[in-house]
Amino acid sequence: MEVCCLNKERPCGKCAGCQKVENEQHPDIFFLAPENDSIKIDHARQLSSQLQYHPIEARAKIAIIDDAHTMTVSAANSLLKILEEPPTKTHFIFITPSPSLLLATIRSRCRIISFSPLPLNDIARYLTTQEAISADEAKTMASLSQGSLGLAMELDRDVIEEVSSRWDHLMANKTAVEVLALSEEWAKKEEKMPIILEILMSRYRDRLIDAPSEKLDQAFRATVTTLKGLMTTVNKQLLFEELLFTLIRCES
Repeated sequence: MEVCCLNKERPCGKCAGCQKVENEQHPDIFFLAPENDSIKIDHARQLSSQLQYHPIEARAKIAIIDDAHTMTVSAANSLLKILEEPPTKTHFIFITPSPSLLLATIRSRCRIISFSPLPLNDIARYLTTQEAISADEAKTMASLSQGSLGLAMELDRDVIEEVSSRWDHLMANKTAVEVLALSEEWAKKEEKMPIILEILMSRYRDRLIDAPSEKLDQAFRATVTTLKGLMTTVNKQLLFEELLFTLIRCES
């Protein structure tokens, strides 16, 4: 980040200042993120208090509020006060996928910068070269990332590997016994159900791009419908059974 780099012309990524930014250890960069799904007023007040002092090493202080749309109304109003009369040499960065959920009074004091999703190939390439992840796994993670490298990095690789392995086993056998066993297994993993279906969707999405067909389209749509069905009170095991039998028919 330019204001923290010891090279005053442009960020070098190598100096002590840049390395502290990279390691989230810079004394002039402050982070605020949700705790238990929201940013509360106590944390907003603490941030405001920290920003009253002069920069220690950098040319300015940076306050980064991640998932800013999760601020409670009281927290947002608390930060609004410091935005109206900001300390000198202080920059605020509000990160959110839903800017419309921020207070209008906060949005009016910010410059909105929109970022387009990253190409999936770029995400997969980064995962293979920088994180030593296999090409197949990186491709799956990129497909699930929605164009966000941060989301790709947060994905549970063990879950992806487990789902892929169980799916490959089912497709190799395609028996009713296997369908019933897998449906029962996945129905017990309530917190993982969405990612299980997202993984299946990504597989069919990639295949549709490479070789469109009516059966692949039907399989993809069935998976999407099942994902929506998770929001209802329908029996989850029956939901998976119906999906898996449909997918086997599409693969036959």
